[in-house]
Amino acid sequence: MTKRTSQGDETSSPPVSSKVALSQLKRMPQPNIGLLIKQLRQEMEQTQEEFASECGVVFSTVNRWEKGHRKPSPMALKLIVLMLSSLEERGQELFQKYQT
Repeated sequence: MTKRTSQGDETSSPPVSSKVALSQLKRMPQPNIGLLIKQLRQEMEQTQEEFASECGVVFSTVNRWEKGHRKPSPMALKLIVLMLSSLEERGQELFQKYQT
C-alpha cells in the first residue's frame, strides 16, 4: 500500500508480519478464506491442482476450501501466508480485502 507523506513523497507501508497475518487468517470466517484462496490462486495463475501441489494437499481439498466446505489446516494457512507475501503489495491488498 502506497501512502503520500506531507512532502508529497510516496512511501510503502510495511508488510504485515507473518505471525500477525497467520493469526488474523485463522480468525477469518470460512467464506472469506475460501474467496481469498480462490483469488490468490487466480493471481498466481494456477489451477486448483497446481495450488494443491504447492500446499501439499490434493485438488479436492482446495476445491472444498474455495467452496467454503472446509478450512485449511494450520500448516496450509502458513503456506498461504507465504504465498500472499510473495505477491508483495498485491498480496497485502488481497489479504485486507477479505479481512472483515
